[in-house]
Amino acid sequence: MNQELTPPFLHKQYDYRNRESLTPEKKDEELFAEFFPQLLAAATVARDDDAISYRNFKVGCSVLAIDAQGQTHVFSAGNKKELKNDAKYCAERGAIEQATAAGYTRIVGLITVSKETSTVRDNETAVEHPAEVLHPCTVCRNLLHLDPLVDGQTILVMHNDSKENDPKEERTTVGKLLQSYAKRDHETFNTSDTRYASQDTPR
Repeated sequence: MNQELTPPFLHKQYDYRNRESLTPEKKDEELFAEFFPQLLAAATVARDDDAISYRNFKVGCSVLAIDAQGQTHVFSAGNKKELKNDAKYCAERGAIEQATAAGYTRIVGLITVSKETSTVRDNETAVEHPAEVLHPCTVCRNLLHLDPLVDGQTILVMHNDSKENDPKEERTTVGKLLQSYAKRDHETFNTSDTRYASQDTPR
């Protein structure tokens, strides 16, 4: 089942009219910060109540979507893979597909929650080491690259709560994530696309 939040966080009008001095990125940062507690809660509930995994590998994702009129909505979903030979259905895909089906036009940011971690390769030494959080898988990185609701400035937060009193969190943008994997693992994302342009050095 898909998790929803109660008003006023479920569906509200966000007024940009008095924020003209701010850049679009700053507006998104401010909007994302306003919704962050609700996004984190929604992703956690989706992981705990909506995810299905034959090996208990559970992920929840929530997205903050916005339409052309400034209406915002939080969508969330858990990953699905009931049997070993089933095709996996990622939490990121579930949440983004809900936003698309509801007619929203842009994802301001997304949060994933899991007790799992990724193995990453150092850009300089090529040595693999465990990350503190779970990064989007190859399928999800491709989704984030191609989906029209997502661009390089879309905020991405990966949260790990495996240690209740010491949660870990990594915050970046979709553009930086894709650039880092293109450099590290030679994934064939078109990171020269202006949608993924960034003046910051990818982590």
